[in-house]
Amino acid sequence: MKMAQKNNLPNGGTRLPGYSGIGVMSEEDQRFYREITENTIESKRKRIDTIRNPGKDIIEQIKYLSFDPYSKRDIVAYLLQNGPFIIHFLKPSTLLDEQGNDFIDFVESDEHLYFREIAALLKELEKPRYANVVKKHAEYIRSVKRAAEMWEALLQMREEAGELLNCGDEEPNTVFIDDDAGLEDCASAYNMVKDFILSCARWELGKVALQGELVKLHVKDAVKKYIAEQKELLHSYFRTYMRDVNRLIPLVDWNGSDK
Repeated sequence: MKMAQKNNLPNGGTRLPGYSGIGVMSEEDQRFYREITENTIESKRKRIDTIRNPGKDIIEQIKYLSFDPYSKRDIVAYLLQNGPFIIHFLKPSTLLDEQGNDFIDFVESDEHLYFREIAALLKELEKPRYANVVKKHAEYIRSVKRAAEMWEALLQMREEAGELLNCGDEEPNTVFIDDDAGLEDCASAYNMVKDFILSCARWELGKVALQGELVKLHVKDAVKKYIAEQKELLHSYFRTYMRDVNRLIPLVDWNGSDK
């Protein structure tokens, strides 16, 4: 094996001619170049075709699909970690990634291509012949399934109530409700977010279903605090952007009471 040859330039701080910056892209230019070459739908589809090979281990396929090489991020872990906190949904600028994209950008991005394939593989795992695989990787599969459910729920909230749940980065006192019909839409949007919060709470409680009573009690207290904080944040959001939030309260429900 040949050793790399040393250059013949003197090592005394000699300056090269003023062309050393040619071909060197700024960080912004590099991000743009990667965006148009590595982060296109076509490049994602090609990668998916490479991963989705019947000869490959199904769990390995899910793991590869979960990792986005462009953002260098595990999209399943990212969603499980940040998704439950609705501040990122109501006020997207509270969570910006390395490329400057907010949480809504993430939810509405081409990552749905990966999640769609992950959902298909989760469906495949329901077949009897994968019973041993499911048993061996039960905890991991459960986490991936939860991430896929969250993705669908967040997309549904965006599609059905995006205009009412997209004021968080606007100036306070923005009124998005003026009549009774709009009030019903607000109640529907509120309840969608409420159901999402409670589903996240049930998920956390389910994770420790087989743990000892002390662990269950600790998690139960943490979940109770989580629900209270998210509920108050949701109320604060509607108080900020509605003219009279008290008109909304009788139309919504939270475990039988929203007082």
